[in-house]
Amino acid sequence: MRSLTIVLLLATISLTSALEAENPQGQVIQGEDYVFILEDPNVSGLRRIGTEGSQGAEYWYFCERAKGEKKKQCGAWVNEKGTKVKGATLKVTLKGKNAVLLKVLKKDEGVYFTVFEKEPIPSYVDLNHIVQGENLQYPLYNEKAIGFKRQIVEGSMESQFYYLCEKSKNKKNCGAWKGNKIASATLKVTFKGIEATFIKLSTKDQGRYYVISEKPKEELGYLRVFVMAPMKPLIAILLLAVISLVSAESEIVESKFIGDDYKYSVWSDEAVGFKFEPREGGSDQFYYFCEKTKKKNCGSWVDEKGNKIKSASLKVTLKGGEAVFSKLQKKDTGRYYLIAEDLNKDLGVTRLIIQDPPPPPPKY
Repeated sequence: MRSLTIVLLLATISLTSALEAENPQGQVIQGEDYVFILEDPNVSGLRRIGTEGSQGAEYWYFCERAKGEKKKQCGAWVNEKGTKVKGATLKVTLKGKNAVLLKVLKKDEGVYFTVFEKEPIPSYVDLNHIVQGENLQYPLYNEKAIGFKRQIVEGSMESQFYYLCEKSKNKKNCGAWKGNKIASATLKVTFKGIEATFIKLSTKDQGRYYVISEKPKEELGYLRVFVMAPMKPLIAILLLAVISLVSAESEIVESKFIGDDYKYSVWSDEAVGFKFEPREGGSDQFYYFCEKTKKKNCGSWVDEKGNKIKSASLKVTLKGGEAVFSKLQKKDTGRYYLIAEDLNKDLGVTRLIIQDPPPPPPKY
């Protein structure tokens, strides 16, 4: 998601993208306009936080694109309840593919995000290499973020959850890692502004970290962390290069239409099946190849206890080094992990997005 950070700098207001590698810095004199390039035609407005005197997030919906209730709130800055924000004087106009912030003032400095009618499915992967004992800072640009879920960390086969006390409504369980049998989860997390900091990571903390919201199964971001023991600089550089080459594509995102088949590479001899995390919610599902394991109910989708899931209809066929998913449906959207007998082993993950078929070509 594209975002802007507006910071006052002497007599100018500096507008710097939160993703500086992709979006260059621009500057605007107080009282001048700023052009915000909207690369996605589905953007329906802007959201901003951190402006002077604000009590939370403020939203500006474009009247040309807003729908439903948002249409009634368009053309002015409103809060989450749709009430106009007093004192918010910055006007925004939509011109072609750009949003123009008119006569920007010092009080308008803050972080600006694009808003969609439906939030796009996150499809990015962050790969971070940390030396043991160092901190890792991770900005939470999405206001809905309340904490983290992590998986495949040393000594745990189950998901662990950390809720930020500053963000979560569940104050009883915030400020510590929650889950079964995680007395050894000692990683501390602090939160300031929009940035979460993992304090003094150790090798047992390496794994997958997902940014989560109050809604079960909703993921707002993905972070993969490798923690290395301290070593000589040259060796560390060489190791980082190797890890980057091997892991740069650690999560694959594929898009298919309803009714399509999908071929999943079963590249490892250790692979015995899949774990499926449905995007629409519900418990994890497992599929074991009868050709590779003698587990109960192999050849069918089962729950963690090995019981068949009646609603699971996706057919899987193992052919050589590929597993074929037949006639995909919308409910099959989600993340598929290639698993070994040892669930702590990471054999890869693919996120499948199942879309409605395209409309037929026009008839002449």
